[in-house]
Amino acid sequence: MTIYRFYLKTKNKGHTEYGLYAITNKKKIAKEFRETRNMKRFIEKSSDDMDKDEWIEIANDNRGMVLDHYELETRGYDENDKPKVKKIKILMTLVEYQNATDEEEFMTYLSAFFESTPFYLIFKENMVDALRWTEYVASQRFYSMDEYEIMELLKYITDSSNTYNFEFEEESVTYDDGDYAAPEIRLDEFGRFLDMYYKYLA
Repeated sequence: MTIYRFYLKTKNKGHTEYGLYAITNKKKIAKEFRETRNMKRFIEKSSDDMDKDEWIEIANDNRGMVLDHYELETRGYDENDKPKVKKIKILMTLVEYQNATDEEEFMTYLSAFFESTPFYLIFKENMVDALRWTEYVASQRFYSMDEYEIMELLKYITDSSNTYNFEFEEESVTYDDGDYAAPEIRLDEFGRFLDMYYKYLA
């Protein structure tokens, strides 16, 4: 049995370091990795005449680096051009798969994103309605703000700024029912994979 090892080249203080990135005992998978990755970023080493028990031990010790095919969700369209969830099978390591599908990390990203975006109530009513349609309003409220923070921000805007010109009365602030609902946002796993690993792809 032949074991194929792929090491990622990284620069550290002017020196090139090589860290084990991916392994497999299958010739076809090793060939596919070479064809789908930017091999200028990797070097390959192989070990021949290894028995099954040795491979099992190596694979167990480096489980996150074993190459396999995993399915990632992304947005697709049906025969009527309506959006649907599509799955794409890709060769990757277990670590890559886990990073691309990590919901907790995605939630952290969304919270940071919506904390840095403009507060939806600064916009005119027709714009807020459009933002509701894109899940912006529900998402900003769900991921980054609670009711107290919203009220405090409104008070700050009306007391401290000439830019936002609207009267504020706590009782008059109304919200659409959808503003309280959890937003219908799904993680584009394939998009996240590309965003994280595009430098390593062919």
